[in-house]
Amino acid sequence: MKRAVFIGLAVLALTALLGTGAWAWFSAGAEATNTLTAGTVEIGINEEYTPVTEWIPGQKSEKMLWVKSSGTKAAYVRVALIPVWGHLRGDEFIAEPALPVSNVELHWDEAHWVYADGWYYYKAILAAEAETAPLLSSVTLSSDTGDEYRGKVLQIVAAAEAVQASHEAYKETWGIDTLPDGVEL
Repeated sequence: MKRAVFIGLAVLALTALLGTGAWAWFSAGAEATNTLTAGTVEIGINEEYTPVTEWIPGQKSEKMLWVKSSGTKAAYVRVALIPVWGHLRGDEFIAEPALPVSNVELHWDEAHWVYADGWYYYKAILAAEAETAPLLSSVTLSSDTGDEYRGKVLQIVAAAEAVQASHEAYKETWGIDTLPDGVEL
């Protein structure tokens, strides 16, 4: 009888072991990794010009300036152009805010840019890795410029900003309710 109980228990244990093994054969596991990369808005200012050593009243100086995207997202672009008169001390520019800049005429492209509230807005949405049309083509020193400008140096500071074109991001980023008339929506 002991032997029959022992054989019964052995058969039961073997059946349980085989049943557990069968369960393992029908199990599976999986893992997936999803990588999401946020887009970027990155720009740079490009320019071409030949410095003028003796700029005389009435003279036009060629100066081209445009913006290039190096980001991955389409963007709105705006640029502030700030002319400043001053002088050089060695290689250092010393601004002279008392000298008005009203004698400087900036020649800009009205076909591709619109001016509003101190900014030049590019009319088209700038695609990733693209360039704007040139904003600035030349600068003219007014013919009625006086002697107080003799030996002075003009610097044009260009400050460009870009913001993603989606989700009306310009509203929060630039603090404006709407883009100027003529800018692509």
